Amino acid sequence: MPNLVLTRSIGSSSNDQIPSDGRFNRETLLSRQLHDEDELEEQMATIRRLHHYIDKLNGEIRQLAECTAMLEREKERLQNRIRTVESQIEANVGSQMPGDAGVQDKSQAIAVFQHEHQVQEMQDNHQAVYEQLVERQSAEQLQAEQRQAEQRQAGQ
Repeated sequence: MPNLVLTRSIGSSSNDQIPSDGRFNRETLLSRQLHDEDELEEQMATIRRLHHYIDKLNGEIRQLAECTAMLEREKERLQNRIRTVESQIEANVGSQMPGDAGVQDKSQAIAVFQHEHQVQEMQDNHQAVYEQLVERQSAEQLQAEQRQAEQRQAGQ
């Protein structure tokens, strides 16, 4: 049977060859171990960077969620105010009070409506930013997983 020399399939070099008698010299083993440790350290550094970016994005998402909750509370407060003003308008129109009371309440109702519209626009803008952040985080996570898979394949 002929003597076969086996090599590593990825990243093989002349130092990676397995001698036909099956023995490794100490220098080859140390060289391979140092190379593997360097690759592992690079992968760990990449993972740490990715965790940092993910933590940063999660912080931004939490801030947006807090802003969204604040806007929801403001929206609820304004809706309650609108209901109160509408009730006052109905009471004023129903009793036909003399003076400008009805006109003032209608002006308040219009102002509250305009403010609510502005709050809704701000909330829509916050929602759009939140969705963009989630998409960006998903894309970065997918890229990180792809890089890790490529690195694992390269290390085999």
